[in-house]
Amino acid sequence: MQLVWYRDKEGNIGDDLNPWIWPSMLDYEFESSSDTGFVGIGSILSDVYVARYAKRIVFGAGVRRPGRVPDLAKGSWDFRFVRGPLSAKACGGVPYISDPAILAPLRFEEGRHRNGFTGGTETGFVRYFKSPRSQAKAICEELGMVELDPTFSPDEFLSRLSRCRRVVSEAMHGAILADAFRIPWVGIRLNSDRHEGRTAGFKWRDWAFSLELPASVVPPSRPLNLLPYPIRMRIGPSPTTGQAIAKVRAASAANAFHLSDTSVLRKRQAQIMSEITRLKKELGPARS
Repeated sequence: MQLVWYRDKEGNIGDDLNPWIWPSMLDYEFESSSDTGFVGIGSILSDVYVARYAKRIVFGAGVRRPGRVPDLAKGSWDFRFVRGPLSAKACGGVPYISDPAILAPLRFEEGRHRNGFTGGTETGFVRYFKSPRSQAKAICEELGMVELDPTFSPDEFLSRLSRCRRVVSEAMHGAILADAFRIPWVGIRLNSDRHEGRTAGFKWRDWAFSLELPASVVPPSRPLNLLPYPIRMRIGPSPTTGQAIAKVRAASAANAFHLSDTSVLRKRQAQIMSEITRLKKELGPARS
């Protein structure tokens, strides 16, 4: 079984959780080449990522949007669960639970943080991984925020997250991780609309609905996100650093931070762990 995930050359926390969380949780050594793909965390339910595999075990991935669903008539599909109800509907009514990144507190190795972070005093900021790093640094310096850079390793990212009492995030997985560790968060859009288009709002709603959060928690998109990618990039310039600072300051000052209901989160974590237990039995003894 081969692990399927999006690899950015500089790193991206949401995608990079895959090799960090799955070998440990499944007690399994993934193969470097296999005709069976394990499709985990990310908006990777797309032919771009899965078409080469004869069999696909879907374990929490999401579609990018309804019109970008892979050809389900080709190959063998084993849908254990997808990220949320929107992905489930787009794939014809398959099961959903939530984004597996909510398991991060169970995997994080620092014992004092296993059940959630306590004692954080600062506000963290997470940029979208294609947003300018220099802009994020300027935001954090100007507003006195903790920089939670998406290129950090999972352990480094979560260690910095432990310093935070709340998080402003342009990245969906920044919000997911904050929520999983019971840190209030608010989503924001600076550059993500230009790169993701309609995917941006779809994937946030997909995850939010899986935890019974209302659509109002999803950061609003601009009309720009409905346009084709080349046009978005040409006519939708990134905000200036000053504009970005002002927007993040406003989002933080509004104090409209969100958190899912703890009982719902724990239920979804337990459901995913149950699927992990079932798959481990099917995989047999751990490989080394």
